[in-house]
Amino acid sequence: MQWFLIFYISVNFLAAVVCTAVAFLVPQKTAQVDWGFRLFALMTALWCATSGLFFLNETTGDFWVWTGIQTLPYVTVPVLWLYFILQLTGNRLPSPVVLLLVPIATLIVYWNPDWSSLMWTVAQTDWRYGVSIAQYERGPWFTFVHTPYSYALISVGHAYLFSAIWQSRRKQRRSLILLLCCGLIPLLLNFLTLSPLYDSSRFFDLTPIGLAISTVLFCWGLSQYQILQRSPLAYQQIFTSLKASILVLDLDYRLIEFNAAAEALLGCTKNTIGVSAQELVTCLQGSDWSALRTQGKTEVKSSQQYFQIEQFPILRQERLLGYILNISDITQSRQLQEQLLEGALLYDSLTGLPNRTLFYDRLRQALKRCDRNPTQSIAIAFVDVDRFKVINDSLGHLAGDQVLIEVAKRLQSCLRSEDTVARFGGDEFAILAANAHPQDIEAFCKRLQREIQEPITLETHVVNTSASIGIVLRASQRSPEKLIQDADIAMYQAKSKGKGLFAVFEQSIANATLQRMELEVSLRQALERQEFFLVFQPIVAISSGEIRGFEALLRWQHPTHGLISPTVFIPIAEEMGIISVLDRWVLKNACQQLHQWRVQHPELDLTMSVNLSTANFIFANLVETVTETLDRTQVAGKNLKLEITESILMKDPEATARVLKQLKDCGVEILLDDFGTGHSSLSYLHRLPLEGLKIDKSFVHEAQYSPQSMEIIKTIVSLAQGLKLKLIAEGIETDAQRRLLLGLGCDLGQGYLWWKPMTSRKASNALQHRGIAQQPRVSEFSKRL
Repeated sequence: MQWFLIFYISVNFLAAVVCTAVAFLVPQKTAQVDWGFRLFALMTALWCATSGLFFLNETTGDFWVWTGIQTLPYVTVPVLWLYFILQLTGNRLPSPVVLLLVPIATLIVYWNPDWSSLMWTVAQTDWRYGVSIAQYERGPWFTFVHTPYSYALISVGHAYLFSAIWQSRRKQRRSLILLLCCGLIPLLLNFLTLSPLYDSSRFFDLTPIGLAISTVLFCWGLSQYQILQRSPLAYQQIFTSLKASILVLDLDYRLIEFNAAAEALLGCTKNTIGVSAQELVTCLQGSDWSALRTQGKTEVKSSQQYFQIEQFPILRQERLLGYILNISDITQSRQLQEQLLEGALLYDSLTGLPNRTLFYDRLRQALKRCDRNPTQSIAIAFVDVDRFKVINDSLGHLAGDQVLIEVAKRLQSCLRSEDTVARFGGDEFAILAANAHPQDIEAFCKRLQREIQEPITLETHVVNTSASIGIVLRASQRSPEKLIQDADIAMYQAKSKGKGLFAVFEQSIANATLQRMELEVSLRQALERQEFFLVFQPIVAISSGEIRGFEALLRWQHPTHGLISPTVFIPIAEEMGIISVLDRWVLKNACQQLHQWRVQHPELDLTMSVNLSTANFIFANLVETVTETLDRTQVAGKNLKLEITESILMKDPEATARVLKQLKDCGVEILLDDFGTGHSSLSYLHRLPLEGLKIDKSFVHEAQYSPQSMEIIKTIVSLAQGLKLKLIAEGIETDAQRRLLLGLGCDLGQGYLWWKPMTSRKASNALQHRGIAQQPRVSEFSKRL
């Protein structure tokens, strides 16, 4: 038996060398190799090597050392085998630490002298085959913990292999069966070694013999069947489970292989192997096949489904072997694109509300229902957000967008399911109310306004706004476009009356509103067409009638409507936001005219008064505009008087005081116009750098007949004298009014008693007569009235 021992040792050493070589020489990129497999191969090599060295011991101590070394692969190989199989088959990998808990405990038990008997006990018995043989007795830990656990791990690994063989195709089964055999051979021999049938020769472990045989099989399978091919089962599972239909074709586009999705979509079976792909993919026409071959991709529609078909070449070392057709169902994504496109065309991107196009469509449908059923009625509300431009300009477009989104939500909360609210653009919304009754319109509008007037909380600000609403009820023979136009006109009428109001369309107000809208369009072009001009009303000394200065007044000569009053176009210009442009134009031309008159009549020391609107006064560059104009026209600041109203003072007293102080530093004098008609606080007057007050003409007209007006004038005069302010009385039309004001202490005035507002030519003529007005007779004045 000496030759058998030599053969046994030689085979184990050869297996150890081969396993070591496999662990280091198998390339990572082309094979399923990671640290788990490499450790498995190295532990197998260590097991085989120690099995050969086991027979070279001479004492029980030597036996104990070699057996202890052999224990390390003995307890770790089952764990590494399971880990390798799980990774090869593409299953979830558990934590190695968890799997190694029992093997680590086994090593602790074996190497602890007090516990080693739980594994086994060793005693030298005799010499056999020329070597010292030791016999061991298995302990309870070995029998009831280590062995069942190791067999369980190996059995689980083989179960996964059996499952992989069952699920794989024929080409992959050979390599997996060979790998199964590599695991079963040492398992069966180990089981035989530990069985009672082998008890008499248990010193001779048959497991390394099985490992050696498995090593030979493994190396043969590595070259023959590529048993370590990277995730063969995982690839097969991916190919089978792909939702896209996959067809593998040869160079002539004949079917070689297909997956389950292709079987369900195209009806592929084993009998269709070798059939041309053009016969299977019937949705592809001749032009589609041409596009697929030249471009590698095409899209087709079959019934209600959309498919994308892609072609990929199968190459091996730059040699074309065939093609892969990937047929993907893109119906859902295509429908989603169509829905998004429809949403982009029919819905507002900011608020998500229907847009103008969708609103008109729903309005047409509602009108058709009303035509079929005359008892039904509809109402259209056109909503405009008040002060939105101010919010947008002062807080930024992002804040403006947030306001619009919140307004849209609040409008929706007021409607029923059958109603529609749409965003028409900017800050305008339209509402279609089905089955609307005239008696409910007022309550409906008030509900909308209450919701919108609630404060809107932004990130850094809380803003308040309101809505102007125009309502139109459905009338017979009205087109959708006409109804929307009427609602817009009604909204415009509501806005002209103030903020936060509503108006129901009436034909009687439509013409006036349309004219106002026409004026808005004309007003934007009036400056370019040079339709504006200035007239000048002299400011005279009440005692002598001598001209001391002029007030510049803006007039508009419309090409079709003739002369339009400032009371008509100034409010429109303020609402449109172009009043500042007009004010700058007036300031520039008035100063140019003043410079011309002062050159012609330096002895008169003339002044020019210019009115400032509320909108222009709040501009940050007002002071710069005034100083620049004075420099360009060569007018001294003391000769320019800017007239402001009480509404400007009350808008922001602190900011107003700062601007007035800057203007005074430039030498400009500030007059408070229409004093007594507003709601200013007298406490501000002594804190503001004012030069004078203008008594409103309404008090002057009624002074002779109304004691209240007389008392008001006396109070204004007394206040001006106390504050050392100049006084100018407006609207003096009779000599009795002149004498009354002169007696009260008012020095300057203007009115029809002396001069009407006149053109620059007539004003120049008046100055030629040394600025002395020829007072008209009372009878002539009465006729003029």
